[in-house]
Amino acid sequence: MAWSSAVLLTCFFCAASCSAAFSDRGWSPDGSGTGATLFDIEGTAPDNGFIAAANGVLLHNSGAGWYAMSHPLPGDVKTVYAFSTVSAFAGGYDHISTEWGFAKYDGVDWDLVQLGAGDVIYDIWGPNPGEVYVTFKSGKVIRYDGGWNVIFDAPQDIYAAWGMSSQDMFICGSNGYIAHYDGFSWTEMVTGTTQAVYCIWGASSNCVYATGSNGTALFYNGIQWSSIGLGSSYNMWDVEGSACNDVYISSGHGDVHHYDGSNWNAMNVGADVTLFCCWQAAQDIAYAGGAGGHLFRYDNQPVPTVTPPPPTFTPTPTPTFTPTSRTPTWTPTITPTPTITATPPVTPTRTSTPTMPPTATPTRTPWPTSTFPPSPTPSPTADQTQNPNHSPTPEPPTPSSTPAPCSQTGVEVIMPSHHFAGGDPCGCRVRICNAEGRRLEKIPLFVVLDAYGTYFFAPSLTENFDHYLPEYPSFEVGLTEVIVLPEFEWPHNSGNAENIYWYGALVNEEMTNIIGKMGVFTFGWSP
Repeated sequence: MAWSSAVLLTCFFCAASCSAAFSDRGWSPDGSGTGATLFDIEGTAPDNGFIAAANGVLLHNSGAGWYAMSHPLPGDVKTVYAFSTVSAFAGGYDHISTEWGFAKYDGVDWDLVQLGAGDVIYDIWGPNPGEVYVTFKSGKVIRYDGGWNVIFDAPQDIYAAWGMSSQDMFICGSNGYIAHYDGFSWTEMVTGTTQAVYCIWGASSNCVYATGSNGTALFYNGIQWSSIGLGSSYNMWDVEGSACNDVYISSGHGDVHHYDGSNWNAMNVGADVTLFCCWQAAQDIAYAGGAGGHLFRYDNQPVPTVTPPPPTFTPTPTPTFTPTSRTPTWTPTITPTPTITATPPVTPTRTSTPTMPPTATPTRTPWPTSTFPPSPTPSPTADQTQNPNHSPTPEPPTPSSTPAPCSQTGVEVIMPSHHFAGGDPCGCRVRICNAEGRRLEKIPLFVVLDAYGTYFFAPSLTENFDHYLPEYPSFEVGLTEVIVLPEFEWPHNSGNAENIYWYGALVNEEMTNIIGKMGVFTFGWSP
């Protein structure tokens, strides 16, 4: 491998080590990009997560890694709650001015809704974006429904809220306090503890969990609260789950407890870190974060069966692409042993299913970039249905960009899905953000496909060292989009694979350092 190629891959993996390659299907670091303490993590899916953190840090993950968002909140961002990619709320508190703030996100900007003073905002929950509840250290519970109304003044500090609806809502706080709201009145509940209760979450009205100080963990079955013995005296800071039999609790010293419906299993993220928050992003994906900006991801996806292990990828001597084009034809091929061939199509293969006929092979042709004007709802999936025209004899691509809102220089890798089956639409593009305030000149764009340790460099998608500098010698301020693989239909009978990675990054002219944020996208397929 050429020296520059080796250096570049080293840079990629140093940058990606905290955000990719969860090969052990356990807890691994997931770089937050901040050293600020992480207080809260919430979201609706792995590609729509938010983190509230100290020192005014508010992070978002749209599927390509965590990045900082601009917002109007004072001081620390204490809590965040998301309903969708275009609807979220966050609360902040400044310990010096004692000022608190409440802000609303519309998919583009955070707008300040309310400011106050003399109290600490702790949690946000709501049944829908038009009815949101906010809890405070003073014991106040405030409902935001376009107006701002105090609906309860509890006798204890209130740390968290959760409910099935506005007529079935719980709050928890200091001295073992938990209360229930039925839409008309609040009722204090018997919990059997005087420990602080930091968090509450449930899967239904008769399956509610609460956690607190000194190993406190409680369960509500719809009738009464009972204690859960976790065998630990550490503070249980947060509880989240996807179902009554799939629950995570984050704790001190890197400990996480998981309930699988039968047993509570103790795990550790591999670092001595206080984990103030956790979030289950999907059935097999969870996050835990806390002190020092440390963030960890748990990947419990089933390991695909590969025979014989490990897979081997052997290029054949057939040319990969025609001399008149740098853009290859690409589709999965299936051979009796896992191989990647250098002939079109090119991909890792996993099973012994016969090779797809040539008619299933999509033709990839050079494609000019599309501009990216500002949009009121920049959902990660909003523009995945766009189907640009294919030209049979296109001109060489010319870089084009439109200044658009982007706050962090770097690359985002985008595909329609993280998993593909026969007939699914597929393709790959990268979105480059230039937030430097000036045109970036002679900055190579690298997009690399990692198939079990074999690396294919775009745009040629061969193992030969390659990048986009000839096609894109500069990037204007704002967003630019580059098509890596034009849209095609995923072929049937394509075998199985998981944890295939795309990496996308801008690097300096010497190709020794990554500039800004590196994009990482993982995907797989099945028949």
